[in-house]
Amino acid sequence: MRVGDLVKFVMPPGMNMEDVGQWKQKSRGIVLGTTTTCGGTKPSYQILWNGGDITYEWNCYLEVIGESR
Repeated sequence: MRVGDLVKFVMPPGMNMEDVGQWKQKSRGIVLGTTTTCGGTKPSYQILWNGGDITYEWNCYLEVIGESR
């Protein structure tokens, strides 16, 4: 995953469909940047969502649907 990629939110395993409505990030978004967490071993991504919110997400919650060039 790179800056500029178009991504969508992927429902975490075990999460109920009713819970997904609680997640604002279920729309499409663009990767703005990357950082590492968990002692520098796990990458997370800064996402600008379609609704205007900016959040940090781990890649297990994201799926690339359009790659930047």
